[in-house]
Amino acid sequence: MEGFKELAAGFAVLAHIDHPFERLKAMGRAYISFAMENRAYYEIMFVMKEPLEFVHNEDDSCWDEGRQAFQFLLGTIQACQQQGYFKNFESESFALLVWSTMHGLCTLQLHGHLGQVVEKKLLLQGVEDVITHTFETYVKLLESLR
Repeated sequence: MEGFKELAAGFAVLAHIDHPFERLKAMGRAYISFAMENRAYYEIMFVMKEPLEFVHNEDDSCWDEGRQAFQFLLGTIQACQQQGYFKNFESESFALLVWSTMHGLCTLQLHGHLGQVVEKKLLLQGVEDVITHTFETYVKLLESLR
């Protein structure tokens, strides 16, 4: 719960960003920063199965912090849709797509897989910061969905 409080607090400071797509990009950067700077929390929140089983067996109030973080993402996606972005997509499914993409990117980085791909010269040769480069490519993809 503490990790979700920190993540939600990191998102809450972005509420002042008026343009929803700019806020969505800032949320992505905040999510990456949270994962890289709080690996133990991130692993407990999104990688390990046992904490999820605990939350599943508790009452719904145990999950308020996680719900708050996801609702902020969903609200931002809906605001983007009102501005013409992602209009051909259902908002909840698209929010899940955005979250799962960011989660995959962070988990691959935390577990060394992104670095391995570059180190073995399979992809992105010459790119120093592969997570940032990949995130920026993802943002371009999202921008093209307007």
